[in-house]
Amino acid sequence: RKLNAIDTGPGQALVGPLARKHDQFVAQLDDARSRLVRAAGVSAVTATILQGPQTYLVLAGNNAEMRAGSGAFLEVGTASTSDGSAHLGDLSPSGRLALSPGQVVATGDLERNWGWLEPGVDWRNLGVTPQFDVTAQLASRMWAASTGQQVDGVLALDIAGLRQIMTATGPVQVGALSLDAGNVQQYLLHDQYVGLSDDATGDAVRVDALGGIASAVLRQLQGQSTDLRNLASAVSGAVAGRHLMVWSRNPVDQAAWVASGVSGTLTPTSLAVNIVSQGGNKLDQYLPVAVHVSTRPDRSGSAVTLTTTLANRTPAGQSQFIAGPFPGLALAYGDYSGVVADNLPAAATGISMTGAGPLSALGAEGPTWLVAAPVVIHQGATATVVVRFHMPTAHGSMTVVPSARVPAEQWTIGSRSFTDERSQSISW
Repeated sequence: RKLNAIDTGPGQALVGPLARKHDQFVAQLDDARSRLVRAAGVSAVTATILQGPQTYLVLAGNNAEMRAGSGAFLEVGTASTSDGSAHLGDLSPSGRLALSPGQVVATGDLERNWGWLEPGVDWRNLGVTPQFDVTAQLASRMWAASTGQQVDGVLALDIAGLRQIMTATGPVQVGALSLDAGNVQQYLLHDQYVGLSDDATGDAVRVDALGGIASAVLRQLQGQSTDLRNLASAVSGAVAGRHLMVWSRNPVDQAAWVASGVSGTLTPTSLAVNIVSQGGNKLDQYLPVAVHVSTRPDRSGSAVTLTTTLANRTPAGQSQFIAGPFPGLALAYGDYSGVVADNLPAAATGISMTGAGPLSALGAEGPTWLVAAPVVIHQGATATVVVRFHMPTAHGSMTVVPSARVPAEQWTIGSRSFTDERSQSISW
């Protein structure tokens, strides 16, 4: 209300320096107003959800085994809200909740591009599209088919997101483990798997610890006085990197999630590079990804080249559960098997991909184009995948969508370099 009462005065007939400062102030004021409007909407929706009663499906993602724009969802369960409090129930290994083929069928772009992975059957093959709104709707249908329970929405949280939240809540004790923001990521990505193999008898102990740690963090969050400024900063960072995403069945609530940037949706200007792990191991933590973007003008617009370099830095001496080989796959220790999946802006034409296997997908994915192909990168080796496409204008911009990878992808365009820990606009 106070900002709305500000009168910035006329912008005409001002001397140059004053005119520029006036325009700068007006732009910043408009930005502050729009941010506050979005924040008010999100606050209202969050308050409604917490007042409850509501039930959200929770998908726990592991960044050591990546999908598109999220880690593989290795644990699943529900969180309930009532009277301002939230309770996270026990999360179950998603591999034990597989549905029968035909129970829940993916549709549209998801089925056409990724149906060969049966995303409606195996929870671990959810997240093959970076469109979280699509993934969440399918997940809610799968949960209803498995349990008969309808949920009000879906929330995804990964290891990096939990680490960021723990910077505000402080350390937690989970059994004999004392975990904090400094060591929780190393434990969840790596240490919990040390000494494990992929034999069936070990299945009982191969339960990802993310769910139990998240429950402990939530209990601590509600049981102590937390610095709200630090918590807001931590949550904002998790949202910016796609480490925390939310979808709601209610259109009003979903509109607030979209406006806040927590919905994980794509737009017609989205540009994303993802590597979907197919090796049944935990090697993404050892696969740094570097993306170089170059553009050049041509007669009818701009030619764009997207060069992605993948380096397999798997160290020796890792457990089979981390470095493989997964039983039944024709891979050796440390081999990384995956699908390079690039989402390109809606205006892109003349799309091609080289440096990978035969195309497994080339077509629409929501408001973008998808081009995807398999790669196998041996321990210590490097692969370079090049995607070329045409944009219809001599000048333009694209928005880089975070991959949620740990470590984050390194992007370069011209003299500018950045990591994809948040959305970035690139222009030419």
